[in-house]
Amino acid sequence: SPQLKTQLGALLATHRSGIPHPGKRTPELFATHYDTASAALEVFANEPLVVAPGTERVYSSSNYDLLAAIVEKVEGRPFPEVVKRRIFDPVGLASTSFDDVLRPLPHRARRYSFYHPWTYAEGDTLWVVPAWDYSFNMGGGNIVSTAADLARFGAALTRPGLLPKAQLDLLCDDDWFGGHDDAGRRYLLETGANPGLQAG
Repeated sequence: SPQLKTQLGALLATHRSGIPHPGKRTPELFATHYDTASAALEVFANEPLVVAPGTERVYSSSNYDLLAAIVEKVEGRPFPEVVKRRIFDPVGLASTSFDDVLRPLPHRARRYSFYHPWTYAEGDTLWVVPAWDYSFNMGGGNIVSTAADLARFGAALTRPGLLPKAQLDLLCDDDWFGGHDDAGRRYLLETGANPGLQAG
């Protein structure tokens, strides 16, 4: 039913589905390429839920990987194509794309981390983060961009246009990704990290 689909979408979008975050991040996983989000579902398809759906918020990129696979099913094309056609191109994000480690990317920054790339153990010296294939996380990451494009996207996202006002209001709701500062101004916030990268 449409109501059930909406509830499922909300559980996934707000990290309340109970689906686990991809945990087995091994060199073998980072060497595996997936052409579609649907194909990458095998990464977590057989993992048990970490909490009962709807009971609490547990961050998991897998929620967005499943949403990306649903988008592919509905649109009949790979998720990166849909995002490029519906978001990147209309907003003018010329320096933003899904990452493909097999293709050269001009001006790509190297990544360094005090956390080991696979074990996440903290160290006293930096590790070089290898160029790995992150296509298993198409819905929850795997996009490269520039500071200017990120600012352009943020400006487009926070005003009606890219999203209808009702969807933007939902996104900004305290139960989703919104909040209000001490002056009563609305904001959006979601964090994310990968060795050598941090957003939030």
